[in-house]
Amino acid sequence: MAEPQGPVDENLEEEMEIESSEDTGPKYRLLSNNNPEPIQISQAALRQSKTWSTMVKRWGPHDPDTTVPIQVDTDFETLQRIVKWCEHHKNDEEPTEEELNATAIHLPDWDEENLSMDPSELYTLILAVTPLEIERLLMYACKMVANLAKGKTPDEMAIIFGIEKDPETEEEMMRKKQNKEELMEKAREELKKVEDSETEEKEDESITEEEGEEEDDKEAEGESSI
Repeated sequence: MAEPQGPVDENLEEEMEIESSEDTGPKYRLLSNNNPEPIQISQAALRQSKTWSTMVKRWGPHDPDTTVPIQVDTDFETLQRIVKWCEHHKNDEEPTEEELNATAIHLPDWDEENLSMDPSELYTLILAVTPLEIERLLMYACKMVANLAKGKTPDEMAIIFGIEKDPETEEEMMRKKQNKEELMEKAREELKKVEDSETEEKEDESITEEEGEEEDDKEAEGESSI
């Protein structure tokens, strides 16, 4: 049974074809996790990913056209965006340590325009790019997130990016249960103190009444003897 196909951005496909047509070298094929149609990427663009480069080196001498497609754990549209970026930057040198560790990141106009997308799509892009080790793309995408995060609380950012809170761990659940039991025990102790106090007050009142009755009896006996 064929998997459902993801949305196809025709404009994005056309731009990718223009970028890749400039490279007459061999093409590799990439597969998303929701579309059986492979996406071609040039050898130069492929080198933008350390993960893909390492994979190809391990294959040794081979014909890219006859190799099995490289499976990428992301959706078709996100893979299109990644390939488009790699084709545009295929002639770029690998980012230096100084560039990667810089506190101020310069975001080129082309990248800012092409990374301007729905926050949830940007989050999906970052998740896909991280294991592929496309360092400059990851750096630019994180810069876009930083721009979106200005003046926002962590909870507001989670809502913007559609990030669900992690479910409670067993340890956290046990801790909450223990805290609840401790509070219940304290409540029971306080209730017992109140009940004991009320009992003592009733006993004191009873003793006072008995003493009063005894005094009345003594007075009555004294009057009768006279």
